Amino acid sequence: QKAPTQRFVDVFAMYYTPAVVAIAAILAVAPPLLFDGSWSTWVYRALVLLVIACPCALVISTPVSIVAAISAAARNGVLIKGGAYLEAAGSLRALAFDKTGTLTLGKPDVSAVVPLDSMSEADLLTLAAAVEQYSEHPLGESIVAAARERGLNFGAIAVDNVRAHIGRGIEATVNGELVRVGTRALILNGTTDALAEEKLLELEHAGQTAVLVRRGDVVLGIIGLADTVRPESRAAVKALKAAGIRETY
Repeated sequence: QKAPTQRFVDVFAMYYTPAVVAIAAILAVAPPLLFDGSWSTWVYRALVLLVIACPCALVISTPVSIVAAISAAARNGVLIKGGAYLEAAGSLRALAFDKTGTLTLGKPDVSAVVPLDSMSEADLLTLAAAVEQYSEHPLGESIVAAARERGLNFGAIAVDNVRAHIGRGIEATVNGELVRVGTRALILNGTTDALAEEKLLELEHAGQTAVLVRRGDVVLGIIGLADTVRPESRAAVKALKAAGIRETY
């Protein structure tokens, strides 16, 4: 899509160019016919007017600049869909990031295990890993990896009827009881648990992703996962601030 500047120049040229040609024609013909001027002198002056006033450079400069900018961005791995979006970028004052894999390395690690019941940290992590071993989600893989690192024998637990809830978590039957591991929406499901909410807020304020573990009607605990910030993220955000971005989210 054309940038607003390019659209303006195109409309401007549509009227301006014929006007310049008409004025040049009048300049070439009128003085010799009406005032007995020299044809060679006034034709030359009309040509000078055409060269100076014709907006070729103006009309060409905008699309050439846009194509050059889009090509330069593409060489650096940035896809810009057209001049309109390129020009809009110049007026940006706020920028929203996808955090995981963008500002962070995209490899979350278990940073906290918070039992809410009488269960120990090791037992809570073991139960979560027993269910999450059937998940392909990065958070699930991180929970399983943490359990392996701690030498927990989650593979010995009988797990049946595994069911994934896309974007929310996973559930399975463990020793005849329904166990769910996932987000607030899946685990609390509209119910209120004051202690769980308090711990969730603490973990989220610390920048951690919280995964709840529930067995039957009891919320057993929360597992906090943190992603490592990319080393270059701080410099990138600082450069954006210097470029005029006032807010980053």
